[in-house]
Amino acid sequence: MRIKTTARPRLYTLLHDGEVVTSGVLHAGDYMATSLDAVHAEDEGEYLASLAPVRAAFPPLPDSGRVEANVIYQHGDQVVMVRQPHDRGVYGDDPSSYPTLWLVYREDAADVLPWIAGEQVWRGTRRVYDDVTYEAVQDHVTQSDWTPPATLLTLWSVVDDEEPPDEPQPWAPKVYALDDLATHLGRVWLSLMNGNGYEPSKAGTWRDQSDPPMWVAPSGAIGVWNEGDVATHGGQTWRSEIDNNVWAPGEYGWAAI
Repeated sequence: MRIKTTARPRLYTLLHDGEVVTSGVLHAGDYMATSLDAVHAEDEGEYLASLAPVRAAFPPLPDSGRVEANVIYQHGDQVVMVRQPHDRGVYGDDPSSYPTLWLVYREDAADVLPWIAGEQVWRGTRRVYDDVTYEAVQDHVTQSDWTPPATLLTLWSVVDDEEPPDEPQPWAPKVYALDDLATHLGRVWLSLMNGNGYEPSKAGTWRDQSDPPMWVAPSGAIGVWNEGDVATHGGQTWRSEIDNNVWAPGEYGWAAI
């Protein structure tokens, strides 16, 4: 089996003959080849739900003592995972009552959960704060002084669930999906990714739809230029002479035309 990631990390557990071999996180852009049985998912709720059928492979949740971060336990007909290390006897018996300490699968809120401090979130994670739904625009660990309203645009963007208009609208500071269009600086831009909270012309997560387009520096592997691509930069028109071109025209890999 080959486990691949997308733009988000992937949680995984490997098992052999019903015994847990290891659990961990496969980071964005990585992959794993294994002959073992594997349970894996990007979404935390989906991951815990997928582990429920093999919950007997994990130790029972202890009634007391110290529990450490990322350790998984069986609890009833589900599994739970420690979010923050703590002493069991201090915080009661039900992990679902302490979302800052435990990751617990909730069927009725698997996609959009209430925002809490001390949680690892990824770009595209959605959380609700004061009845408003937000989407993370970059990976981070939430903090009590980094609420979504206080970090709007830097860490979070308000989710707009309205139907997209027929014509591209002026770019606004919110999250855009893959293939969304927006106007900015007198140009039409195409979003190259989901969870896109970046500003067109400043990030390679957008591609100018002009002919030829304005050159914009790629964002990692998103927005790279390939051999034969044409772009304007510095008052000139350039053609890329190589694939996966991340350099600016005039630096390397481009020829003026």
